[in-house]
Amino acid sequence: MMKPEYLQAAIQPTIHVMEAVTRAKLTTERVQMVNDFRAIQGVCAGVTLNGDAEGAMFLVADHTVARVVASKMCGRELTGADESEIFEVFMELVNMIAGNSIGLFTRAGLRLTITPPSIYTTPPEPPYGASCAMVLINSPLGMLKICLSLAEKGL
Repeated sequence: MMKPEYLQAAIQPTIHVMEAVTRAKLTTERVQMVNDFRAIQGVCAGVTLNGDAEGAMFLVADHTVARVVASKMCGRELTGADESEIFEVFMELVNMIAGNSIGLFTRAGLRLTITPPSIYTTPPEPPYGASCAMVLINSPLGMLKICLSLAEKGL
């Protein structure tokens, strides 16, 4: 089971960053513990976490919501033809969220580093023994998911 402080290290920065982008109040709908994230569909940008634990953090939205979020961030309407821009925006968002999370993970006792963000058609399999959580976040632009997998080393 994932420690609550680790979940909060992912949730708080997600809410903060996405509220700044949407300029609206976001709420956490629910947290689900899952086996892995490979069934997730939509635009998925993620970073790998290394250090005292191994894992990953992903920001996921269906294609329509991703386009609306990216349009809002870019200040202009993006279309399906602008898919690479949508991916770039989502990679930047997950980078901002993960970067803000690092300090919270440190306060919770985990020293972690992040890799540069990537786009995934299917999120990679989590490390052996990882706890995986998917947090559903309501935004006025649609549902967002932040997914976190962590396997603490030495446990």
